[in-house]
Amino acid sequence: MIFKDGDNLFTMGIKSVLLLLTGTVIGFLALLLVYSLPREHMKEHVLENADFLQTNYMLIDNNKSTFLDIATDTTILSEAICPSTGNLISDTMLAPRRRLKENNDDFRLTANYTCEDENLVQSVQYPRYWHGYLVIIKPLLIFFSVANLHLIYFFIQSILLFLLLIYLAKKNQTPLAICFGIGVLIINPMVTALNFQNASIYFTLLLSILFLICSGKLEKNYLTQKQCLAFFQIIGMAVAYFDFLTYPIVALGMPLLFLLYFSDDVSIQERMKYTILHSVMFFIGYFGMYFCKWTLATFLTDVNVFKDAYDEIKILLNANNIEGAEITIASGMAKIFSIYTQAPYLLLIIGGIIYAIMASAKAKRTSIWLRRNIPVILVALYPFCHILAATHTYYHPHFVYREFSVTILAVLFIILDANRADT
Repeated sequence: MIFKDGDNLFTMGIKSVLLLLTGTVIGFLALLLVYSLPREHMKEHVLENADFLQTNYMLIDNNKSTFLDIATDTTILSEAICPSTGNLISDTMLAPRRRLKENNDDFRLTANYTCEDENLVQSVQYPRYWHGYLVIIKPLLIFFSVANLHLIYFFIQSILLFLLLIYLAKKNQTPLAICFGIGVLIINPMVTALNFQNASIYFTLLLSILFLICSGKLEKNYLTQKQCLAFFQIIGMAVAYFDFLTYPIVALGMPLLFLLYFSDDVSIQERMKYTILHSVMFFIGYFGMYFCKWTLATFLTDVNVFKDAYDEIKILLNANNIEGAEITIASGMAKIFSIYTQAPYLLLIIGGIIYAIMASAKAKRTSIWLRRNIPVILVALYPFCHILAATHTYYHPHFVYREFSVTILAVLFIILDANRADT
């Protein structure tokens, strides 16, 4: 228990900084460790399935929600097997990978890593992210091929989801479990198992909600207590450490929706206050870990990672004409909602709403129910903030659309919450 109810803002600030620094040190040391591992077997296991990693594609034609970002996965695997430069700290901080000068792409893993003429090879760095996924992937690649890793990811994700749903059902929360399952289907576990890029947030989400349920925090009205604030900072730190920039709001929004649903407090002031506090702590962890990475990498290497990050942020937030494409917030939003207007998603969402209404049909929707759910409406709006990164939304709707699973789950939780407000 890091934060206590009696802590003032100064004490909480000190503890928050110490928690951030502790996470930074642990994350840095973990990467140093895996970058020290021999890479021979990793390389064999990656190149064994390199033909699979030839190009981006969709599991279902014309359905962006099934898009496999093979380009980023080849980057991940290329970083995992890249030969050491002889400088362990530089490798850890800059995440180098090999690429042939003539083709200048990462898809041709076999060619990139079997070329023996170093004059034909260039080193590409990717320093602005932590690349914490390598802490998991590099050791596993010593023993398993990429194909087997995808199966392992699928098995572990399925077990975690089943456990979560079973625990909810045991707590007489079967309607909640079904509605959460709908939110998970929108994220599309089929893709999170086959794409390392999409897996980090999904794992973080499942583990965080399992922790809330199994630790008993949902039963103790932890929304309006300070003990859970550190937990949300840790989630934010984990997202910054393991993820690129996929659908981070999901890792904040869904656990927060669970806290709001199970909280017995009906004071709108308290519920709003702690909704905002938990959100702030998440972003302190999230942006704090990025700042620590950029500081460490800039200090320990000869690369100004702050400049690299700044240049990328300008691109993400830019909304104009790039490479002949007219990029606006509206054009990005159109791509997002084109996914949700497809028949499978419409059926899933409409079916979920009908089920939630039926499950709470006997409850009365009173002013208490309305007050309780004003903060939930606020959380439902969080994904709309993310899409202000117009360029990122336009080019990566297959990531960003998942953010709106928070909005849909919030709607379902609001409908079901009539059962709690009525008691």
